[in-house]
Amino acid sequence: MKRLLSFSTLLVAVMLIIASCGKFEEGPKVSIKSKKSRLCKTWVSESMTVNGIAAPDSAFSGAEITFERDGVCKMGYTGFSFESEWEFSGDVNLNIITSFSGLSSTETIEILKLKSKELWIKDVDAGVITETHMIPK
Repeated sequence: MKRLLSFSTLLVAVMLIIASCGKFEEGPKVSIKSKKSRLCKTWVSESMTVNGIAAPDSAFSGAEITFERDGVCKMGYTGFSFESEWEFSGDVNLNIITSFSGLSSTETIEILKLKSKELWIKDVDAGVITETHMIPK
C-alpha cells in the first residue's frame, strides 16, 4: 500500500510538471504533435487586432500563409504573393526570412497559440502591435 501511495504521488507530481510546461502564452499546454507538424499547412486570417482594436474584415480578408516542412513560407493577400523562408527561434518565436535583390531581412513573430486548428501570432513593428488569429484553409 505504501508503495502504491508513493507511486501515485510521483505520478501526480510528474503530471503537474508536464501541465506547467506550456510554451505558448495561449496554449496548448501539452501536445503530442510537434510544433512543426502543427504549423506546416495553409492558414487563413480569421481576425486581427491592431493595438488592441479589432481591424475591419477588409484589412485581413483574403490573407493566407503556407508553411512548408522544408522551411519555405508562401504568403498571399488579394492577388499579391511572395515566397520566404521560415524557422523557429527559441520556444515561441518564428523568424520569417525574406530575400530580394541580394538583400535579406528577418522578421521575428511571436507565436501566442499553436494548435492543429488555431494559430495566433503577434507582430510588433515600430510600436504597433498586431495580433492575428488564423485557422487552417
